[in-house]
Amino acid sequence: MDVKLRPGTAEDAEACGRICYDAFAAIAAAHGVPCDFPSVEVATAVISSLLAPIRMVFHSRFVLLNLLGRTVTWRSLPAAGR
Repeated sequence: MDVKLRPGTAEDAEACGRICYDAFAAIAAAHGVPCDFPSVEVATAVISSLLAPIRMVFHSRFVLLNLLGRTVTWRSLPAAGR
């Protein structure tokens, strides 16, 4: 069987969220502990954030930290040759 892997995309979030929830729920049930994700929707939201373009992840972090009242600083390395 040939299996080809490709990078995940935002379009994969729903299917991956369901797989993630089902896997965590099965492991939790087998061990008699609560599932880490309360619902498929929460698992999908987490997976969506992991599959989002990196710029969106940084933007979301910036917005979230500002809403929480935290100071956000942007640190970047100087460009080569400057």
